[in-house]
Amino acid sequence: MKLVYVRWLDAALVPDWTPRTDADGLSEVESVGYLLQEDDKQIQLAQTSQGEYGFCGIQAIPKSVIQERRVLHKGKKK
Repeated sequence: MKLVYVRWLDAALVPDWTPRTDADGLSEVESVGYLLQEDDKQIQLAQTSQGEYGFCGIQAIPKSVIQERRVLHKGKKK
């Protein structure tokens, strides 16, 4: 199973009243996880793997917002 690094853009929210010029726009996010699956629209990463118990903390990231992606480690296939 591959361990991957992904840098991607996420929506941002300014929760308080603020001048328009103070809003930062999109947030840049960095995620690291086990690549569970991938299709034309998304990749799915899991934060934790526990052998027979499966995976925890599964995150779906749209491919359209990915800025950078690297394989950190190629592990054994499960």
